[in-house]
Amino acid sequence: MEKIALRLEYDHTWIDHPMQIITKIDDRVINVDVSGSRSTIIKKTVKLANDDHTLFLEISGKNDANTIVDDNGNVIESSLIFIKSFSLNEIELLPLLYHGDKFQTFYINNNPNQCINKLTEIGFNGTWKFNFKTPLYEWLLESLF
Repeated sequence: MEKIALRLEYDHTWIDHPMQIITKIDDRVINVDVSGSRSTIIKKTVKLANDDHTLFLEISGKNDANTIVDDNGNVIESSLIFIKSFSLNEIELLPLLYHGDKFQTFYINNNPNQCINKLTEIGFNGTWKFNFKTPLYEWLLESLF
């Protein structure tokens, strides 16, 4: 078992009403956000077995009223979240999000055939997944080298 200190910070842009954002590690709910706050910081410490794990952000509740378009159908503004910081045990992992699907993937409407990688702005309903292992430091060294 390893204690993992999760810190996740994201900003919101809300139009009409907030989306629901559920943060989980594996099947354990860490946070539920329906606040509509402009900025959210989640800080939790959890014990995890030495194994494979997944951090999830499950986003739901976005509809057509949450996007403003012009007369030509171009998006002017849309409800979204922007991940500003993501760390485990005080190791900033946000740079890993730009390494394709090795670490994270976002499934639009939870459809495995509609996925986006290298994502820090999320404006769709769906699930963002970040895969990691514990012990964390061993996983990080193995993953990077």
